[in-house]
Amino acid sequence: MARRKIVFVIVEGPSDDEALGVLLNQIYDKNTVYIHITHGDVTTKKGANSSTILVRLGEIVKTYMHSYHLNKLHFQEIIHIVDMDGAYIPDEAIVKDETASKPSYLLTEIHTANVQGIINRNAIKRSWINRFPQHQDFAIFRIRRITCLVIWIMCCMESSTPLMKKKKSIHCALQGSIVQISQLL
Repeated sequence: MARRKIVFVIVEGPSDDEALGVLLNQIYDKNTVYIHITHGDVTTKKGANSSTILVRLGEIVKTYMHSYHLNKLHFQEIIHIVDMDGAYIPDEAIVKDETASKPSYLLTEIHTANVQGIINRNAIKRSWINRFPQHQDFAIFRIRRITCLVIWIMCCMESSTPLMKKKKSIHCALQGSIVQISQLL
């Protein structure tokens, strides 16, 4: 039997991993693909901008490849999932809340103790996403000569929405994007 190819998935953090890990294993055939999920919130790291994000994604892949003595032939694809986190809301909808220990995402506002930090983060995410055609929910390019899919999702992890409801909405978004992408490849 042929060796399974790696689908290398870069998510922002543990909550995205929890919500997406099971779903990705349902989308891909586990007999032909090994899904490796890693955390790498490259859109909000200090010094991030639309140019450095691509470099940082490449560094994450390179580190993984070297750690396991892999080369590009071991990979089926790379998927970078970007949670929009309200990146396109107006700055006026980011509300100062001294009691917020972390941002709180509401339907029309983001409450935070660090308004300027959220404004800066949103600008960086927009600059990354705006590099790609706006008529679709994904972009395709190459990292280390491996096909890379960037899929942006809109979801409020911090809201009171039950995780199962969130998983279903992400599953639909991911499955739709992956079906569209597979038709292009």
